[in-house]
Amino acid sequence: MALHTTNDPVSDPDYQAHVESYRGFLFGIRASVAIAAAVLALLGYFLLT
Repeated sequence: MALHTTNDPVSDPDYQAHVESYRGFLFGIRASVAIAAAVLALLGYFLLT
């Protein structure tokens, strides 16, 4: 992944914090989707057997 470089003095200092926050957000979304899929799979398994 390429590093972000710009001459904008406002965005540079906290760019890394924004990237980490965004990655954490994406991890949370992926975890929620995975948990929902597992719950639905188990629900389907127990209801259909």
